[in-house]
Amino acid sequence: MVLSHDEQGEVESGSIDELGEAFSSGKSIKVGVSGLCDDLAEEGKALPHEVFVETGSGYYYLEQKLFIAGSHPLVRVKPAVPMSYESGGWDFGCLVLRSDGRATESEKALTGDINFRGRVDMEGVADN
Repeated sequence: MVLSHDEQGEVESGSIDELGEAFSSGKSIKVGVSGLCDDLAEEGKALPHEVFVETGSGYYYLEQKLFIAGSHPLVRVKPAVPMSYESGGWDFGCLVLRSDGRATESEKALTGDINFRGRVDMEGVADN
């Protein structure tokens, strides 16, 4: 893991500098977001979970030490055991993720309707 931070962007492990170096060297960036599907669960029945997805475009602002990336498309499914698809229990889209703790679904980015309360892990993986 290169960087892990909480919903306020406070670093839990790793560093933004390591993430910047991985990104600048051409490594693809994979993110894990905890609690991504909580809003799909019934009231009080959300299960702890993390969703992992690779990012596409990314931007690293050196002076601000801020990394922003757009994810590849993903499907969100209501967390359950066993997991199953049902009407109203899933959706799809892309994420816009930031190292300062802000993350939004792309279709909700303009309205700010969703904020993830979970941790975001960013990792530089194999060279492209």
